[in-house]
Amino acid sequence: MLVDIKTRIEAARYFTWKACDLYDKTNGADEELGHMVKIYASELSVQVVYDAMRLVGVNAYGDQTPIAGIMEDVLCFPVYDGGNMGVRRRQLHALLKRPDYDPMQSSSGVHV
Repeated sequence: MLVDIKTRIEAARYFTWKACDLYDKTNGADEELGHMVKIYASELSVQVVYDAMRLVGVNAYGDQTPIAGIMEDVLCFPVYDGGNMGVRRRQLHALLKRPDYDPMQSSSGVHV
């Protein structure tokens, strides 16, 4: 389970770097990956902490480990800054409707 947790964290880290790199290359014109990373990483944080709690067991709920406090912190991430459902509904849907939207642009990392 620890390897799975680390793998997911590394995937989120790479995804974040890719989004930041493309944002820099496009001078802020590319928003898609940023929104996608916000959704993915915030939901992943809850899953990762939950899995860590499952791994530790019932002691994760007490004060013997910091995991319960960390869970309290990460639970706000999916609802912070408009919430992930709001990001999906408003920002990403608006982006998909734009006439100049190119679905391959964020994937390729190239801005035209």
